[in-house]
Amino acid sequence: MSIIIDLIFSGIFGASAFAIAAFPILGASLLIVSSTLETAVISFGSWQGALVDGALALYLAGCALRLILVRKKEIGSFFYPLAAIVFTGFLSVLFCLNPLSAAWSAFRITSYAAAAYFFSVTINRQSKAGWILALLFLSAIISALLSIMQWVRADDPSLIHVSGGFSDWNFYPIFLASLSPFWIYQALRFKHTAGETLFLIFFYLMLLLALGVGSRSGTAIVVFAYLWMAGAGPLKKKHMTWLLPIVLVGVAHLSYNGWFTSVPWSKRAADWIASPRMQERAVSGLTALRVATGRPLFGAGVGQFDEYIEWANPDLSYLGSSTQSSILLIPAETGLLGLFAYVFLIVSLFSISKKRDVENEEQLQLKSTTIKASISIVIAASLICVIHTHLYIWLLLGFLYAMDHAGIQPVKNNNNSNL
Repeated sequence: MSIIIDLIFSGIFGASAFAIAAFPILGASLLIVSSTLETAVISFGSWQGALVDGALALYLAGCALRLILVRKKEIGSFFYPLAAIVFTGFLSVLFCLNPLSAAWSAFRITSYAAAAYFFSVTINRQSKAGWILALLFLSAIISALLSIMQWVRADDPSLIHVSGGFSDWNFYPIFLASLSPFWIYQALRFKHTAGETLFLIFFYLMLLLALGVGSRSGTAIVVFAYLWMAGAGPLKKKHMTWLLPIVLVGVAHLSYNGWFTSVPWSKRAADWIASPRMQERAVSGLTALRVATGRPLFGAGVGQFDEYIEWANPDLSYLGSSTQSSILLIPAETGLLGLFAYVFLIVSLFSISKKRDVENEEQLQLKSTTIKASISIVIAASLICVIHTHLYIWLLLGFLYAMDHAGIQPVKNNNNSNL
């Protein structure tokens, strides 16, 4: 009986792959929603696994079939930084302690990079950026509802860290923060009908409520890191108002933690820095730096940081899983070559089109600011969280690339535009 079920499953998978090959936007839609539901598990016959893994395999199979059937040889510029990341990842496999395990981790990163590239091509050629953005908003609402349910069901709501549909509760506020520039972009482009206004208000309230019951320290760090990135130059000062909702939520988190009391700020800051969690972060970060400097070219191997620490410094092996910074973990695992590859990816996205269109200059500036704000959030998040192991980040980068090049076209009339 199980064999029959497996055969049925294989048939459904194959038919779905052909459907995605014919209509790639179907696979892109399934993948973007699944990427925000990392904890969801599905089973069919003898197969059981994460929903996001199944959606990823299905989407890549459909895209591979489309490449075979269509046989177009066009390669976008987004391909090259992704290829550099994949190359440096597999290069590090040759110089690590456990090549088989590292090769599997490198293969997973490769699948994420491939999904990001195909995602950008799908949105670019299908002109479905507005549909994908609507699905992102829907995913944020679903995650917010899940978070509220987690918070309500907790025995002690003050101690729980909600995570929405993500496996890492630290990543959840980053996901919500990454959508804020798009929410503002959408608000500025809407015709402001009754339905659109209600949607914007509802999404805004859900966003703030979810952030309010999420990770307090994570949200606060994202706020300050994002403000620092904005002040450093990627964003103009007039666009700082875009961050006001997140800033207000961050201040509320600090207030809830008792920062705004009669106790001096210096004392509060000292207690926060001396807390076990922050000390663990500091030691873990220094350990990652030590690995990166000890193996500067190729690192310890993709996904091999924990194993390398256990081998080189057994006393610090407990810190492996607590490493919470992509900007430190990437050079520790793939060396400077890997770090340069990721920097190449971010720089390529920051290289916003230089084309000038006087008639649509305001719209182009709005789109450019939205992209830069989103990338700034990704950069800031990489300082305090391991983000490159989440498929959503890769799809977000693909979406930004498509948005810059052709996904969302500027329009003449701002009041009559729709995404």
